[in-house]
Amino acid sequence: MVIPRSVLTPQLAQLIAAEVYRRGIDPKQLVVGSRRASINPATGAEEFGFGASLMWDNFKKAVNDPGAYRDLSKIGRAVGLDLAADHLDQFLDKKGDLRVDPSRLQGYPVVRDSDVRIQNNFANEGFVNENSGSAEEREQKRQMKNLEDGQSMRYDSLNFFDGVKGSERAKSAISNPLSGLDAELSLGGFGLGAKGDLNVTRNGNKFDVSGRVDYTVDDPYNFEWPYTPLAKMNDDGRAGNFRTRSSWSRDVIGTVDVDANNVRSNPQLKFGRFYNR
Repeated sequence: MVIPRSVLTPQLAQLIAAEVYRRGIDPKQLVVGSRRASINPATGAEEFGFGASLMWDNFKKAVNDPGAYRDLSKIGRAVGLDLAADHLDQFLDKKGDLRVDPSRLQGYPVVRDSDVRIQNNFANEGFVNENSGSAEEREQKRQMKNLEDGQSMRYDSLNFFDGVKGSERAKSAISNPLSGLDAELSLGGFGLGAKGDLNVTRNGNKFDVSGRVDYTVDDPYNFEWPYTPLAKMNDDGRAGNFRTRSSWSRDVIGTVDVDANNVRSNPQLKFGRFYNR
């Protein structure tokens, strides 16, 4: 396999170099055109393979050796994949669920993008779309519609879950090579849940909105095919699946327009800075 320069980011180069050094090989031997590149004595051409049978033997040993994954965790930390390394260590150490500080998760674009989509859902699906949501949510929307000027109500039935698609995770990994890869290796099928606890007051041709939205991450960290060796390590007790958990809140304030027919539009909700809960 030849890696083009346009693809070889500094982070990827560090990761490859660390693994090559671990195997006792000079990385310069693997660079096309390098004076240290290996030469095939029969053809005089550069060669970069380690021997198919040797690679296969080493691979079979490595995939069943927890020590190999310990080394992988160390390599990850060396190149900045700290969250991925934390998750792999948690799995190997069988420590149970991993609680991640929300300020740490906010550093990953895939998490921030999911947060923004939920905010948009609260504004549009929560206030403009009359027919969306659960039966309880639709009932509270009906109650909101009947509020007289100056009357208030609690609007606490809004629940949203943003399951991040594989295409979104891949896009994040390409746009943000280090943090995107770290999130992909750590969170995998990431999903963010959110529940609102809002107060709505009719004020002429507007609804005044205030309250709080609570966010929750509760994702399984486990291995299925094609990660059979890691799944087997969990099954035979050499490692342990767990759940990644985190939570935070944001205060919300804003307005929603309402016309003479009680049709809501133009939601202007502002979500404050996140805080731990």
